[in-house]
Amino acid sequence: MSELDATYNELLDVIEVKVDESLLSSNWSSGRRYLERIINQINGTYQFGYYDACAVLCRRAMESLIVEVYISKGREIEIKNPDNKFKGLENLITKVTSDFGNNLGRNSLSIMNKIKEVGDTAAHDRVYMTTETDIDDIKIKYRKLIYELLTLSGILK
Repeated sequence: MSELDATYNELLDVIEVKVDESLLSSNWSSGRRYLERIINQINGTYQFGYYDACAVLCRRAMESLIVEVYISKGREIEIKNPDNKFKGLENLITKVTSDFGNNLGRNSLSIMNKIKEVGDTAAHDRVYMTTETDIDDIKIKYRKLIYELLTLSGILK
């Protein structure tokens, strides 16, 4: 694959950019392509200063992993609406943090709410631009939370 990429990516206008593991480890994707891409995008947007995009992707990864927790346990019906669509993030946070079977850390609720707030602001505030400091203020707790959700979902052993 790497030989083909080296030969043909230029012809396809695909630019491969080296992305550091600024926020999350690429090893945490456990071979799941969608996680690999989200983690790469989170790290890339942080590395290159696209902090609004980074905040929205951090929110998205958290939401996806909460859903993964329930899917892995065969309990996804608990987080779906009557129309069979997954509930919104606010409801997912309430469910996952109040579910004693999940055994999340005691600060999980506050960091989830903070990530939601930063991500929502980045996506919906008309004039505010997310800054590096906004991401730096949550990144250690975010990294811990994502690791916890990956473990709880069985993605990481």
